[in-house]
Amino acid sequence: VIGIAAILYWRNQTVEILTPDTFRYTNPLGRQKIYRFADIRGVKRNKDSMTLILTTGKVPIESIAILSPRLAECINSQLEEDVF
Repeated sequence: VIGIAAILYWRNQTVEILTPDTFRYTNPLGRQKIYRFADIRGVKRNKDSMTLILTTGKVPIESIAILSPRLAECINSQLEEDVF
C-alpha cells in the first residue's frame, strides 16, 4: 500500500511548459504555481532530487522524474550552462 501511494504521489508531480517564457509546476498534492524561466537562478543537486532555485522560491524535482529535452533546454539556456 505504501509503495502504491508513493508511486501515485510521485506521478502527480509535473512541470509543464506553458509558453516559451513560463512553466507550471504541480506539486504531488496537486497545488499548481506558474513560474518564469527568467526567474531561474540556479540548480541545487541533492542525493535523491534536485531543486530549481528561483527569485520567487524553489521548485523541488524528484530525481526519478523525467525531464523533457525541451524543458532541460529552457533551463540550461536560462543558466547559460549545461546543467542537464
